[in-house]
Amino acid sequence: MTAMYELFWAPGTAAMAPQTVLEEIGAEYRPILLDLAARQHEQADYRKLNPNGRVPTLVDGDFVIFETAAICQYLCDKHPETKLAPAPGSHARGRFYQWLTYMTNTVQVGFLDWFHPDWTFAEPQSQAALKTQVDTIEWATGKAIPDDAYAQLEANSRNSVAPYFSGVGAFVFMPIVTLFFAALFWGLFNALLGGTATFKQVLGVVAHSTVIMALGAAISVPIQLMQTTFSLAGPFNLGALVPMLDPDSFVKKLLSATSAITIWQTIVVAIGLGVLYKRKSTGIAIGLLVAYGALVAIGVSLFSALMSRMGS
Repeated sequence: MTAMYELFWAPGTAAMAPQTVLEEIGAEYRPILLDLAARQHEQADYRKLNPNGRVPTLVDGDFVIFETAAICQYLCDKHPETKLAPAPGSHARGRFYQWLTYMTNTVQVGFLDWFHPDWTFAEPQSQAALKTQVDTIEWATGKAIPDDAYAQLEANSRNSVAPYFSGVGAFVFMPIVTLFFAALFWGLFNALLGGTATFKQVLGVVAHSTVIMALGAAISVPIQLMQTTFSLAGPFNLGALVPMLDPDSFVKKLLSATSAITIWQTIVVAIGLGVLYKRKSTGIAIGLLVAYGALVAIGVSLFSALMSRMGS
């Protein structure tokens, strides 16, 4: 018996969605597997059906349709008795369109960027990510990276989102970092200074200062992408102020890992806490900056020790 539909599909593609719909409506269909590794989706015969060379594609007699959301909507409309989609013209139908489009235009795009960064990111950014990794290891260990380690890093760089991860990660984790430090400052300052500030008030101070972190990330990432160079503390690190220092010295490493953006943010937090707890902001700022410097120093020491071990 001839199948009513033909579905061109491949594992790991969005073809799973229309195939699920076909199964749900109980329609007869013939799945036609495309070997993406062999570039079958780019061959002339398939491009006659789908000029974009994308997967999936549905053939219904002499009618051909592609794009996952369109195929799903078409099947739901052609088989209204299955009630897989709400009634046309209803608010529920609008929501159906909204989330179906969201899955293909937003969620799927994110997955493609994650699993296939080589499809999205240009070669200069991949090379910049590789250079950052090599420079960081050699900066920490004080010696050249072994050839086998370099080869592994080079292979990883072709499938890495490192050029964008620092900026995107900053925005993703910003709310978590804000809540953490708000809770920390609220507990410490209420206990040490006998204050009565509420968590909401302290959160307001920290959240205000977080705007500086967001501004730093928004400015730093484009600058580093244009320069195709990346550093631990971004382009606004204190190491840039002392180019005469030995790059392998601890002081140079410490300054290079110290962000001017973070210092600015710390001072703003100190001013806000000083006003909130009715204390001098200078003392609070000095204390917070000393704590920040100590954390950076510990981090640099531990990272250098770890990299030395890995490079030996």
